Amino acid sequence: MANPSVTDCSGLLGTPNSIFQPQNPTELRTFLSDHPNLALRIGGGLTGVSGGAVPDAHETYIDLSRCSELSWYDHDSGIVIAEAGATMQSLHDLALEGGWQFPVMPGSKEKATIGGMVACNGGGPLSLKYGKMAHWILGVDIVKPNGEEHRWGGPCTKVSEGCDWKSLIVGSEGTLGIITRVILRCAPSLPSLHHYRFASDDFFALLPLIPSLLQRDAYLIEIADEPALRFSSQAPESVLWTALPSPWTGELPKGIRCQISEPNQLDERFAIGYGLQDYKRFIDLDVCFPVKNACAALRQLQGWFDLHQFEHVFFGHAGDGNYHIHVFFNDDVEKWQGLCPEFDAMVRHFEGHLSGEHGIGKIHRNRLNRPVESIESAAYIALKNVLDPGGQLPTAT
Repeated sequence: MANPSVTDCSGLLGTPNSIFQPQNPTELRTFLSDHPNLALRIGGGLTGVSGGAVPDAHETYIDLSRCSELSWYDHDSGIVIAEAGATMQSLHDLALEGGWQFPVMPGSKEKATIGGMVACNGGGPLSLKYGKMAHWILGVDIVKPNGEEHRWGGPCTKVSEGCDWKSLIVGSEGTLGIITRVILRCAPSLPSLHHYRFASDDFFALLPLIPSLLQRDAYLIEIADEPALRFSSQAPESVLWTALPSPWTGELPKGIRCQISEPNQLDERFAIGYGLQDYKRFIDLDVCFPVKNACAALRQLQGWFDLHQFEHVFFGHAGDGNYHIHVFFNDDVEKWQGLCPEFDAMVRHFEGHLSGEHGIGKIHRNRLNRPVESIESAAYIALKNVLDPGGQLPTAT
């Protein structure tokens, strides 16, 4: 019987040579020791939009979704040990039951796995206040393709013994080792917050609010244009959502409407990502800019998309300068591929980056375009030679 195909939320599809689904890290180590030299691709929840977990035909797909054990290392200090296949939802539930919270909250938390979130250094709305996954990781266990296990970091919350080695694995997207366990610290429960929904007929009228909200110590600042809300509430307006530690007392520019909201207000925002999945083939351009450049950058990109008649939507984490620009294809994939370098050049012009949280994966690998002679490439190659000398894991260059 042929192996089933594997796909993530990018729509990319791959059929691996074989599939192995370990029940725990010990089974994984044994399998790798007994099956040397396999080309490997690692996956779990398959919620990514960059194709990083989608296997090629010659690869063995390692599905870590059953490695899902969670336990307290130290309940009193809020430290958890999590296997890579545990979902973010299960981590949130454990933390809340124990009187803590885990503040990295992706929209796909019911399926997104801890290992995948570490592998791409994922974030979410509360990352504005609390940072992304890297901020909450104390230690990482990895397994090399030959079955050897190594732990970088540990349960101590403050260490200064040279390089922060665990950080080499965070964001490496499964190219340097297989993440099997993560030691995480939790945060105290969220304080009582004041939630607001700002709306305008003009998307760009909302962007000048962001600095004022940052000065008010906003816990989150999310945004979506009217076309994006077609996949959610279908509200005929652009919207900015925020949560503040104190009531809003500022004056609003003309044309902006303010509504006191509820903590579940982000359902309207999160529903966008789910709703657009079944619309048309798309690419998620997960760009990020310094906040001071975001408005000018998005205006220029908006004009560029309109000029070239690409159907698109803007939404994302406005407080972080991280915007998910989804381009939908209407028999114009080749046109996009030809013009993509222009888009990337505009992003770089505004001091931006190609990914704020979703990673590079297969979809954006050629766009990264990092020179072989760069210090980043040299350091990465050196790490590959130590951690993956046989080249069994995917490569990011």
